[in-house]
Amino acid sequence: MTKKHLITILFPLLTSAFGIPGLRAQQIPIQSYSVDAGGQVRLTVNSTADHYYLLKIRHQPDADFQLPTSMTLGQAGTTTLTEPMAHYPLEHYQVLEYPVSDPADSDGDGVDDITEYYNMPIQGPLNAAVPVDLNIGTAVIDSFTTFQKLSITKQHVQWSEFLDGKGYVKFIIVDFHTDQPKLYFIDSYAYDLHDDFAKAVGIDYLGDNVKKGQIIYHPTVLSNNGTLGTFTFNYSNGHGQDFEVVQKCYELLAANMPFIRNNLSYFITERNEDEYARDQALFQNSRIPILFETDLFAGIDYWGLNQAEGYGYFHQISLEEIPGARDIVLYETLPNSLPRVGGIMTSVLQTPLSHVNLRA
Repeated sequence: MTKKHLITILFPLLTSAFGIPGLRAQQIPIQSYSVDAGGQVRLTVNSTADHYYLLKIRHQPDADFQLPTSMTLGQAGTTTLTEPMAHYPLEHYQVLEYPVSDPADSDGDGVDDITEYYNMPIQGPLNAAVPVDLNIGTAVIDSFTTFQKLSITKQHVQWSEFLDGKGYVKFIIVDFHTDQPKLYFIDSYAYDLHDDFAKAVGIDYLGDNVKKGQIIYHPTVLSNNGTLGTFTFNYSNGHGQDFEVVQKCYELLAANMPFIRNNLSYFITERNEDEYARDQALFQNSRIPILFETDLFAGIDYWGLNQAEGYGYFHQISLEEIPGARDIVLYETLPNSLPRVGGIMTSVLQTPLSHVNLRA
């Protein structure tokens, strides 16, 4: 990591005088289970203000509990726990209780949970990422305000037209195929490319152990919780990944976006629909919501690109005809080449970087 991006953080609770933190942790019973109107779980446990509670999940009823998805500070009497994702059945959950005075290090990065909880968004108790300067990125997106600070909106995004006109935040995960994946949310104004961020902070940016992508906000799309405004994620240039990779990314991203409310989906475009189709049964049996790019444009009758005032003879034209500069043409299907014309309309959806639009 370059010196200009190192930050100093106080670690008052680090490993309890060099002992092993979290020795007094214990599993506690779940007193009640319910699901709210947005599809999120509500788990009630007996609690005290001197403890905090870690929620773990398993994807299958016969699997081990390994994935922490939320951390909640305890209250006197009872505490209600939830997680940012859609609910699982009761048998998929485990609650662990830890003393605030002797916290665990759940992500194994050498810093205890309580310290990282209060250092959000620079650090997070469920993310082993090394802290970076807030001016270039975070380990947690703890609020919509933080998302907005990190996000960028461009009208034309080369090779990723699905990002055009949308606010998005780039992310990179290193050490992905280990027990300690490290997730970084990138200030997308500061770094246009994932690789530039990775070089600046001294992390890997090549290889299968690195996953790069973006989180996109769609303010007018109905989310999985039934309200307007949903977030989606996919990978660089819209390329696909195997289901197991997507599932691990989904859980890691959501756990470190604690403000979301069951409104994070995996985004399917024409570039990753083959991978999705191959693993469709796995996706359908999981708790990962899916948003298709085609659904975003359902019901749209007109989308204007390069809007301007022009004059000419408007008529439908076949691929065999050659239009002139004074023709405003309507194509049912797209030609491979096109001379200069007065205007173009097509019956199929175009993007700002499509060859027909660029020719216009």
